[in-house]
Amino acid sequence: MKSSAFAIISVLAVLTFSYGESFCQKWGKASKEELSMTSVPEDPDADAVILFDKGEYFFGYIYPVTFREHKRVKVFTKRGTEFANISIPFLHGEKIKELEGQTITQEGKKLRLKQNQVFTRKGKDWDEIVFTLPGVEKGCVFEYRYEKWSEYTYVLGPWYFQNEIFIKLSQISLRLYGPWVYSYRFVNPGLAKIEPRVQAGNITHPGEMEYIWTFENVPAIREEPYVDCIHDYRTGVYFERVGYERVDSRTREAIDTWRELGDGVDSLYKSFTHGKERVKEKALELTKSMATQPEKAVKIYDYVRQNIDWNGERGIFNFEERYLETVMTRLEGTAAEKNLLLLNLLNSAGIEAYPLLISTRDHGRVIRNLPGLFQFNHLIVYVKPFRQLGGEEWFVDAVDRFCPFGMLSVDDLVSCGFMLNDEESRIIEIPPCKVGSRKHFITQGELREDGGLVCSSAVGYHGHFRINARKQFVKQGREAFAKQVALRIIPTASIDTITYTALDSIDKPLKMNFTLTAPHYARVIGENLYVNPTLFSRVESNPFKNESRSFPVDFSYPFTEIEKTELSIPSGFEIEELPENVYREIGGAEFSKTFSVEGNVIKCYRELAITQPVFLVQYYQVLRNFYQEVVNADQLMVVLTKEHE
Repeated sequence: MKSSAFAIISVLAVLTFSYGESFCQKWGKASKEELSMTSVPEDPDADAVILFDKGEYFFGYIYPVTFREHKRVKVFTKRGTEFANISIPFLHGEKIKELEGQTITQEGKKLRLKQNQVFTRKGKDWDEIVFTLPGVEKGCVFEYRYEKWSEYTYVLGPWYFQNEIFIKLSQISLRLYGPWVYSYRFVNPGLAKIEPRVQAGNITHPGEMEYIWTFENVPAIREEPYVDCIHDYRTGVYFERVGYERVDSRTREAIDTWRELGDGVDSLYKSFTHGKERVKEKALELTKSMATQPEKAVKIYDYVRQNIDWNGERGIFNFEERYLETVMTRLEGTAAEKNLLLLNLLNSAGIEAYPLLISTRDHGRVIRNLPGLFQFNHLIVYVKPFRQLGGEEWFVDAVDRFCPFGMLSVDDLVSCGFMLNDEESRIIEIPPCKVGSRKHFITQGELREDGGLVCSSAVGYHGHFRINARKQFVKQGREAFAKQVALRIIPTASIDTITYTALDSIDKPLKMNFTLTAPHYARVIGENLYVNPTLFSRVESNPFKNESRSFPVDFSYPFTEIEKTELSIPSGFEIEELPENVYREIGGAEFSKTFSVEGNVIKCYRELAITQPVFLVQYYQVLRNFYQEVVNADQLMVVLTKEHE
C-alpha cells in the first residue's frame, strides 16, 4: 500500500499510561512576573494574553481517549475580562470531568470556581459546559483545566495554535500505544511548519511514544468581515485514525487514499435502502408523465424539497432511521435523510446519481491530500450529466426549500466534494455558481420644501439574493421584512403600502413594491436643501476597517447592486450643486454613480458589481481603498436652493 502525502505516526506497545503526570506550568503557581505584567511587546494593545494553552491526548485511561487542557490567561484591560466567559463544547456521548478554575489577583489571592457556577447548555449535535471565572478584573490571572473523556477514537482534534488573542505558548501532545495508526496534517497558513518533538516511554512505560508540537509567541487572528470559517486561517494540527498495525505479523493496514476511504463509506449509505419498494412506487408516480430525464429529476427534487421538512440537523452519518419509508411517512428528516431519499428516488427513476460529501462554508475548507471523513459535515447529491442538457453535471441539495433544482445555497458554495461511487470514489470539483445574483431598487419620489420625501419603490431580488430574501420573508413576516429593507437608511420613514410578486415561485425573482413617507429626509440649512439621492443601497461605512489582513476576503458569490432614483424638485427650488460622476474599477470589482437633471427631476444611477468573489491578501489594500471610495461617493449630496427673482 502506497504511503500518503501526510505524515503517519504509529507505535506498537502494551496498554499503558502514566496517569497524573503534571504539566510544565503548575496549577495555581502564577509567577510575580505574570501578575505584574501590563502588556506584551509583541501585541502592546492587547486586552488580554494567553500565557499558555496546553493540550494532551492519551489512550486507555477510563474512556478510550482522554483529552486534557490547561489554559492560563492574563487580563490587561476591563474589556479583557470578557475572555473569562468560557465555553467547552463536547459531543453527545462525551464527558467533561475534573473541571477546575480559579482567578489569581495581583495580590496573590485565589478565587476558585464553584460547582454551582458551572452550567451545561444543550444542543442538537453537541452540548457545552459554560462558566465565568470568578472575580476577574484588570491585572489578574485566571486559569482553568479539565479532561474530556471520549469513545471517539477516529478523529482527534483539531488543535489550533492561534486564538483571537496573542499566545505566549501553545502546545499539543499525542501519546500513542499500538496498534492504532494515526495520521496528522499540519496546517500552517501563517506560521512556519514544525515537526513534532518525540519522546520515548521510560522503563515503567515501555513502547509508549509522545509527539509534541509547541509554538511560542503566536500572533492573534481575529474575526473580520467576509470570512466564513476563521479556522481555515488558524495554524493547527489535525489527527485521524487511519488504520492499525498487526502485532503478530508486523504488517500495517491503513487507509491512505480517497478511493480506499470511499469503499467502506459507500456501502454504509447503500444500507439506507429499506423500504425501497415504496421509493420505487413513489418515483414512478412522480415521473410517469415526464418524457425526459431532466424533467424527472426536477420533479423528484421538488417533491423532496417541498414535502420533507428539514429538522435542522446536518452530519454525514446523521440518519437515525434506516428506513426510507419512515422518512416518507413522517415527512421530516435530517439533511442526510432528505438527500439520501432524493438520491434513491433519482436512482429508482433511472437517473444516475451519487452521494457527495462536502464541508459547508462555515465548517471549513477540505484538505485534499488528507483523506478523512472528519473534514465533511454535509451530504448532497451529484447527478451525472444528461444528454438532453448538453452533458452538464448537476449538484443538488434538497435541504433548502428555497433553492431551485441545480442551484446550491450559499452554505454549499464550496470548491470540491467527496463523491462516493465504489472503487471510483474520489474528490471532484464543484464548479462556481453560474446563476447571476442581482438586487435592484427603482424609485420615483417627490421632495418637499420642508425636506420631506414621498416615494414609491420597486425592489427585485435575483439569484442568491432571492433565496436569502425569501428566507428572511418567511422568518420575519410581510411587514417586518419590508421595514428591514425600506427603513435601513431612513429609520424615521413610515411605509404606506406593500405588495409582493412571485412569493411562491422560487424559480422567479422575488419582487416587492412599497410606498413610503419620510419627513425631514433632506437636510434644511437656511435656504438650501441637501439631498442624498441614494435611498436604499448606499454603504455608510467601510467594512474593511483594519489596515492589514492576513487572510482573503470572500464575498461568497459574484453580485451586482443597482439603484435608480428619480426625485422631483419642490416648486420654487433650483439646482445649486450637482456632484460629479464617479467611476472606479479594480480587478474583480466595479463601481459607478452618475448624477443628472432633466427638467425638475434629479436622476441618480448607482451600480456596484463584485465580479470576483475572492480577493487574496495581496489585494486587500486595493479593495479597502475601493470600498472607501464607494463610501465617499455614497455620501455625495445634491444641493437645492430657493429661486430668487
